[in-house]
Amino acid sequence: MLEINQYFCVNESCIHYGVRGQGNIIKSGTYGKFDRQLLQCKTCKKRFSETRNTAFFGSKYSANTIKMIIRLVAEGNGVRATARFLELDYSVVHKVRKNNRVVRIE
Repeated sequence: MLEINQYFCVNESCIHYGVRGQGNIIKSGTYGKFDRQLLQCKTCKKRFSETRNTAFFGSKYSANTIKMIIRLVAEGNGVRATARFLELDYSVVHKVRKNNRVVRIE
């Protein structure tokens, strides 16, 4: 998880939409198999996942698995080869690759 001031409100009608460091984002609990953090905007009360708009959102796979997919594909490995190497279904690798053209891995 990033520092809390690195997140921004995802509600397009909120005055703090897309603006980081305003102090309006707070932790609001956890959810899911990997205990992902729920965040909330104090301005509009919208709750959202820490992984919203990332390669990790909605995935049933761990962050390490997603990072490995991205790294292998970025190194020039094909989708099928990456799926075989990680022992995953082709569609999982294809979905991560298709939906996440630019990803920052920390």
